Amino acid sequence: GGALYVSKSYKEHVSTSNSMFPTATKCSAITISKLSDFTTSDGTFKGLNNSWEMGSKDNAVNISGVFPLAYYPLCDLETGEVSVEFQLVGGQEDKYAGLVFGLTTPGDYYVVRASGSENSVTIAQFQNGVRTVLKTFDTPVSTNTWHILKVTITKDNISILLNNQSIMNNYSLKTISGMVGVNTKSDAETQFKNLHIESS
Repeated sequence: GGALYVSKSYKEHVSTSNSMFPTATKCSAITISKLSDFTTSDGTFKGLNNSWEMGSKDNAVNISGVFPLAYYPLCDLETGEVSVEFQLVGGQEDKYAGLVFGLTTPGDYYVVRASGSENSVTIAQFQNGVRTVLKTFDTPVSTNTWHILKVTITKDNISILLNNQSIMNNYSLKTISGMVGVNTKSDAETQFKNLHIESS
């Protein structure tokens, strides 16, 4: 732990995505807790003892539209459950933790994010790197406290739990098979641990 990992650029990840994505296979149940198991882009990443921390690049000039991303490249999830523990530890503009699923490229995925700056949970879709917010739910999200965010995915909808409390049941969403991971936004500094993936 303690080593600093700075990602490749977004373009490098996109250009190599076609060759590495076919290695993803369906996972029955797996928990990922080491930063080195993830593919990362658009941020600064630091491995801790049993968790990892993500933030924007140190030298970023305009980070408002930047979404640092870490995803697990060896697992493809179509239906099932995904969860992660997170702690919001910093950020002036944003305090943000996102749980990513249905990732086909680093610019195309769904995310359920918890915001400590807005006290809400949001479902959003990224297409070609552009984010569209689909639905927002008002809910308190405290900082400097560990939370657990969980998404249950079926072919036609998703359900969201924060700290085992239901945020949304059966939100209609035509999900697609893809990889799973986490993201943050702009200047948010977020710690994550125990990304759990379970296919159904």
